[in-house]
Amino acid sequence: MDDCGAVLHNIETKWLYDFLTLEKCRNFSQAAVSRNVSQPAFSRRIRALEQAIGVELFNRQVTPLQLSEQGKIFHSQIRHLLQQLESNLAELRGGSDYAQRQN
Repeated sequence: MDDCGAVLHNIETKWLYDFLTLEKCRNFSQAAVSRNVSQPAFSRRIRALEQAIGVELFNRQVTPLQLSEQGKIFHSQIRHLLQQLESNLAELRGGSDYAQRQN
């Protein structure tokens, strides 16, 4: 398995939603409330995501919080990835229509 595959095995989907929520709220406390977790746990999840992918996603030196350059790229990619995942799951749950189109 290459390094990218190993990284994917270490990323939790909820961390990706946390990332999108933090980008929207621009504040750790507000984002944590929105995601229904404690602020320390939320911060750990964001840090775990950053460690898993090997880049800092946010510039924590400014208020309100801002995406880093890498974070801007990641945001666009992850937003589309999660939309596609949700769409695929909805299609699968739709049952036989999708399966019939594939045959």
